[in-house]
Amino acid sequence: MPPPFVSDGFWADYADLESTFPEEWSEFVPRERRFFSKVWAERTHSIGRVYWWFVRQQLRLLHPRVFLAKKLRWFLYLPLQVIVPLVLLFASVRFPSVVTGFLADVRLYLDPMGIVERTIVQRIDYRVGGRFLQMLGLDWDFLPLPEAERLRVGPKTVVFDRVVWVCHSLGTVISFNVLSDLLHRAAEIEQTKLSPALSEDLRQRITSQKEGIVKFRGAVRRFITMGSPLEKAAFLFPTSIRDWPTQPGRPDTAPLRWVNFYHVLDPVSGRLQSDRLCGQSPPSNLHIRSGLIPGAAHVRYWKDKWRLRYVLSRTYGKEVLFDQEYEPLPLAVRGLVGFGAYCVWAVLLGGMAYYAIAKLWPWLLAAGALVVDVLKL
Repeated sequence: MPPPFVSDGFWADYADLESTFPEEWSEFVPRERRFFSKVWAERTHSIGRVYWWFVRQQLRLLHPRVFLAKKLRWFLYLPLQVIVPLVLLFASVRFPSVVTGFLADVRLYLDPMGIVERTIVQRIDYRVGGRFLQMLGLDWDFLPLPEAERLRVGPKTVVFDRVVWVCHSLGTVISFNVLSDLLHRAAEIEQTKLSPALSEDLRQRITSQKEGIVKFRGAVRRFITMGSPLEKAAFLFPTSIRDWPTQPGRPDTAPLRWVNFYHVLDPVSGRLQSDRLCGQSPPSNLHIRSGLIPGAAHVRYWKDKWRLRYVLSRTYGKEVLFDQEYEPLPLAVRGLVGFGAYCVWAVLLGGMAYYAIAKLWPWLLAAGALVVDVLKL
C-alpha cells in the first residue's frame, strides 16, 4: 500500500521577506534587500514585543468578564498568572529561539499590530490557501491553473480529487480562517446568475468557476483539527477569527466532515461547539487516548496511534484500512482524570511560584530598603 502524498502548508517562514513578498523582493536592489530583510526580521521576531504582549494577555484573563464566561474553569488559570511571566522571562533569556520561533507566531497572527503585520497575516492566509488549491489544480478564483503553475511531483504535474486537511495548534486557526474564506467565496460565486446581459467571456468564466467550486467541495472530505485553541482565540481575539459558513456543504456534494481532537490535559485545546465557530454543523469532538502529563499532552497528537490510524483510514478509505469505531472514555473518567491532573498542575505551578518568589524576596527587600534610604536623603 503506497503512502499518501503529504503536502506541508508551511507558513512560519514569514520573517523571510523573499518568501513572504516575492513580487516586491524581485524589484528590490541589493541594498534594499539587506535593509528591509533586517528590519523585517527585527519587526517579526522581537523578544521584548512578544514578552510584554503575553503578560498583557495573562492580565486580560483576570478580567471579570472572563470569570462570567468561563466560571469554574477560570480558577484553573489563576496559578498561571503568577508563574507564566516568570517562566517566559526565563525562556526569553535562556531559550530565546522558543520565544521568537513559536510564541512570536501566536502574537503576530492573533493580534497583528499595524499595517505591516496585518499584511503579513494576509500573506500567510493567501499562501496556505494557494498551496491547498494548487493540489486541486485551481487558483483563488476557482479557475484552472496554467500547466506551469500546477503542483509537480517529480517530472510531471498532478491534480488530486480528494484531500484530508490536517492541522495542529495555531495551524488550526490559520486553516479555519483559510477554509472559511474559501467556503464564503464559493457561496458568493454560486449565487451569481448567468444573466443574458453578461458578455460571453464573463459567462464562460463564471461557468468555469462553478465547475471549480464543485471540484473544491467534492475534494475536501475531512477537516481534522488537533490541539486547537479556536474557542479561546475567538473569545480573546474575536476580530482575528472568521465566521464559519452556516452551510459549509451543498446538497449536491458530499458534506464536509470536521473532526476535532482534544485532550483534557492540553490547556490549549478543547471542545469546539460555539455557534460562531461551528455554525449549524459542529465538529465531532474526539478525546485522544494518550498523554498523561498536563501541558505536554499538547504535543501527543502526532504520536497517538489511534488518531494516526483514524486519519489514515479516512485517507485510504475503510475498505483499504479498516478502523474500528471510536469509543470515547466515559465522561466521568475524563472528568476525574482532568480534575486530578489539574490539581497536580496547580500544585506544581504554585510550588514553582513560591520558589521563584522566595528566591526573589531578598532582592525585593534590598531594593525596597534602598529606595527608602534614597527617599530619606
